[in-house]
Amino acid sequence: MAKALIYNEADAAFRHAIYQFIVTRGHIPKLRELDATLSRPKKTLRAGLHRLAQLHILVLQPQTSQILRAAPFWAVPTGFQVQSGKHAWWASCIWDALAIPAMLRRDARMSGTRNGGAILFTLRWQKPRQKRWGYRPGCSPSTSR
Repeated sequence: MAKALIYNEADAAFRHAIYQFIVTRGHIPKLRELDATLSRPKKTLRAGLHRLAQLHILVLQPQTSQILRAAPFWAVPTGFQVQSGKHAWWASCIWDALAIPAMLRRDARMSGTRNGGAILFTLRWQKPRQKRWGYRPGCSPSTSR
């Protein structure tokens, strides 16, 4: 039986560096860009990427160490594009497209096509109100009304 992988601080730091690159540069990094940005040996970077893929945090291109997907971002053109400021990202579905401005916490313009129809809309980011819906200890959704 294979030993279960456990997400650790090194994984979290590497994941954060990848997402920071995606948000600030506007695209998923290639291995050479990670190498230049993080100044780590390529062998270490490849091992880290494969570990994050095993943890289901990233999806890698088949037969490579290149990132295909770092949810909700995609490295290749898909059915949805999200633009914010001077950057644009690809998303695979409307839910991923909506997740990008929520993650960025800024306005975005989304466009896409599905089943032959075009979708185009702008989402304005608004700071959440202080009070939020949430779980109250001792209450289940069916009894909390």
